[in-house]
Amino acid sequence: MLFLAGVFINNLIHYTSEVFDVKIADNQVLKCRIVDSQAVIVSGQDVKGELIIPQKISKSLFTFPVVSIEPGAFENNKQLTKVVLPEGLQYIKYNAFASCTNLRDTVTLPVSLLGIGNYAFGGSAVGCVVVKSAYCHSLDTINYHDDFAGCFALKTVIVDKTVDTLCPFLFESSSDALENVYFPDTLDKIAKSFLAYSHKLKNVRFPKTLNTVGSSAFFASGIERVVLPNSVRQIESYAFRLCWQLRYLDIGENIENISELALADMNVLDTLIIRNKKPPVCADNTFFVTDTHSFRVFVPAESVDLYKKNKHFSAMNIQPLQKETKKN
Repeated sequence: MLFLAGVFINNLIHYTSEVFDVKIADNQVLKCRIVDSQAVIVSGQDVKGELIIPQKISKSLFTFPVVSIEPGAFENNKQLTKVVLPEGLQYIKYNAFASCTNLRDTVTLPVSLLGIGNYAFGGSAVGCVVVKSAYCHSLDTINYHDDFAGCFALKTVIVDKTVDTLCPFLFESSSDALENVYFPDTLDKIAKSFLAYSHKLKNVRFPKTLNTVGSSAFFASGIERVVLPNSVRQIESYAFRLCWQLRYLDIGENIENISELALADMNVLDTLIIRNKKPPVCADNTFFVTDTHSFRVFVPAESVDLYKKNKHFSAMNIQPLQKETKKN
């Protein structure tokens, strides 16, 4: 009997079912499949209104956790207005909610999410994304990372306080509408290319605990004013390169290193404040193409001569930072 039970369980673990219908709230129907004792959502093209994806579904007297939304499952569904993703969901695959132009509400990425595919929400009307997953990564490791590309109404991204690590590239090229990003104080690094090409970016709430601005984190974004907290020690390569609208940059007193091309091609920069009494280590091309004669660099008054003697700052317009000039 135990042998037969073991064979049955082994077969169940490696079982892949045919696609079958699952009725959920309001007579909505999802097409699902069981793969290796887990449920995946294959399609929901006819779902209307608000969709609450269940954590588990049942088939043949067994209950299976919902772990994946398959490629193109809801693509071009013009009747879908809201989706609630369950805890336990691990993957949202490419084009899953692409071109859902009436999907307008907030989307929350659950803590359990491990991967999100290219163009997963691309071209949808999502207005706000709340990120709760600290381990999510892009499923597309070769091509462009356009998980939220073309989200024409996406204005706000909120990273939840449960998150201490961000997925690189998550909002790269995400939206021509994104204006507001709020990071929690649990975060010590803004991930690589996290907000690259966010052309209308205006307001960023930086963590008080931030240690590192990652490579290309704000590359070619439209941000105009940045005040980094005193906790920041490292600005990685390309971090603010091609930020053509960045006029004011205030870097805290513990900055140690500004990497290659991190502040390159910033030709409208008017004010750069560096609060560290010791000039940070820079690469020879940190300020590449940026016109270093056209903006003012404010440093602690007692360090003006030290900066003027430093090879990376010697040609700049170095001025003493007034004590009343506080971060804001």
